[in-house]
Amino acid sequence: MGIHPSYASFDSQTLFRQEVLSIREWLAVTTMGGRQDYLRWSPDSWLLWESMGLAYDASLGFADHVGFRAGTCHPYRPWLFSQNRQANLVEVPLIAMDTTLLHYMKLQSQSALRLLLSLVSICRSVGGVFTLVWHHTNLMLRGHARAYIDLLDHLVGISSFDWKTVQFLQNSGEGANRLA
Repeated sequence: MGIHPSYASFDSQTLFRQEVLSIREWLAVTTMGGRQDYLRWSPDSWLLWESMGLAYDASLGFADHVGFRAGTCHPYRPWLFSQNRQANLVEVPLIAMDTTLLHYMKLQSQSALRLLLSLVSICRSVGGVFTLVWHHTNLMLRGHARAYIDLLDHLVGISSFDWKTVQFLQNSGEGANRLA
């Protein structure tokens, strides 16, 4: 399970805290992570997410193009420069998002699919994790839904990331090398 904090929670510790506590109570879970709405992120975001005991963040990606904003496709424990230590959460870098492809980059479905497949190939070649956000509203657009289904068909049989590793890392304090 994951949380998708609201747009306004990005710079409001009070609102962020309320949203995390509400979703935890509603879902009856304690361990979770998520992604910030509109990819609103700064290095201080990790402090806020960590303060609420969230296991992972997947907000570190580009809104206007695809690629490796974190410089990697490997989940890692980020360095908190303001506190001179590793964070007690895992960053799962976001590689691509549907709205980026369809709206910012204005790609047609098949071009978007080809680009996604090339990103999957890059991530596989280095043993990384391909992380994609695809909004349910874009599944209603016929061509884009077909591209999504074709991507899923391509991913069948590829090993997936073990999210239990995130919880282990968060609880043990071990280094990011356990994630690869």
